[in-house]
Amino acid sequence: MPSMTTSTASLLVGFLGVCNEALAKNREVFPYKQLFGLYEKLFAGRDVHVTIYEDDPAEEIGQVTIRYVDGRYEPVSSDSQLPVFRVKLKRSYMEQVVANPDQYTSHPERLDWDWLKSRLGINGDDQPAKIEDVMTPQLWPVPHDATVERASEMMRDLGIGALPVVDGRTVIGVVTDRDITIRTTAAGADPRSTTIREAMTPEIATCRQRADVGEAVETMRTLGVRRLIVLDQSDHPVGMVSLGDIAFGTSDKGVAGALLADIRSSAQR
Repeated sequence: MPSMTTSTASLLVGFLGVCNEALAKNREVFPYKQLFGLYEKLFAGRDVHVTIYEDDPAEEIGQVTIRYVDGRYEPVSSDSQLPVFRVKLKRSYMEQVVANPDQYTSHPERLDWDWLKSRLGINGDDQPAKIEDVMTPQLWPVPHDATVERASEMMRDLGIGALPVVDGRTVIGVVTDRDITIRTTAAGADPRSTTIREAMTPEIATCRQRADVGEAVETMRTLGVRRLIVLDQSDHPVGMVSLGDIAFGTSDKGVAGALLADIRSSAQR
């Protein structure tokens, strides 16, 4: 492969400058604030091997390794032993970014790096992924006066770890496998006679089905929860979204796993 020309190297420097400005400008702006915080934890200490091409991804015109250090991406030596992400960038796209920096620093989701889009919960149409795209669209409610034993059986049979608790048609709480362990098993209560109302968590953490995924991440981190009940525009429950739904709804499974671990560390139920 031919070595990178001076013009291509200059283009790369300009492109990284726009990327770095986008990071700096949006670091404290919702919904990017929480997402960039997680992003920095994932990509700090990892190199990104960039291949630049003309029209066909196989027509490489340059390669460079960059690293995220102190909030910025900078070119580094390619002989690093650090783990790497590999991405390809089209020259004409980089030229577009450099020629229109304000467009991309104001809207960092438009920066066309597949791993960055995945990391930020952006779908292929350059729009923030919605909760309805990743949620579990079924609810299996359990009556408040049912026994803990019955709820445990439902969780086992359905392969899930949480159930909304209802009084008639009204959701009054959520019961999780952790609730049952702490408030029933560990307390020495009889699951055959203890009701769900006694074991459930009465606070209901919710989000809208058309909300951005970033908003759900913000809510989970703020409330310290791992699941949210999803409401439609009429406040009717239409599903549930969990950490797993959000993390594994992204296209990069390695990044998703790290996202899941990071949010879980701040969530207590």
